[in-house]
Amino acid sequence: MALTIPSIELASGITLTNACLAITQLNTNNTTSLTQTLDDHNQVQETPGGQYSCAFQVGIFASEQAISDQLPPVDLLRDGRTIRVFQLNLNDPEYQQMTPRQAAYQYLQGLQEFSGSSPVIELEA
Repeated sequence: MALTIPSIELASGITLTNACLAITQLNTNNTTSLTQTLDDHNQVQETPGGQYSCAFQVGIFASEQAISDQLPPVDLLRDGRTIRVFQLNLNDPEYQQMTPRQAAYQYLQGLQEFSGSSPVIELEA
């Protein structure tokens, strides 16, 4: 999947129209933990924990055709000069039945700055 967005301003100040946003790097981390303590009656109490998370970066492509033609992104989403890394908890209920990539795109579309975006093409995952 990729998202088309009517207009986006790059960190360089250039504005692109009908650009495509695609996840260019995605990492997941699945940890588990277990804490054991003795309660007031000297009984072992276990508290399971852990997190299933996802971090990803987004490339800005000139168009949907640029992705199809296997051209590189013109830039990565940035906060000033720093590449922007998005993070989400894949254990959140809204992401339970999704792949990490699907969850990441849903997360992006839920952000105010990308609310005007729409899915356009399927990318190999």
